[in-house]
Amino acid sequence: PRTYLRFGRDRTIATALQDRMIAEADAFTPGNSFRVHDFPGASHVGPLDPIPVAEVLDALAG
Repeated sequence: PRTYLRFGRDRTIATALQDRMIAEADAFTPGNSFRVHDFPGASHVGPLDPIPVAEVLDALAG
């Protein structure tokens, strides 16, 4: 499985480009699409509150 953490205020990779990259990768590997986790308020350096991201990463590791 693949996971993508989408940071909505990323100034390095715009949200539209993130969406395109996800869609193109999913089209290339249709049986292995991304599980996308949205963090709309997070910038390219990460969210102000890292706990939600840590919870996602912990669930992936567990």
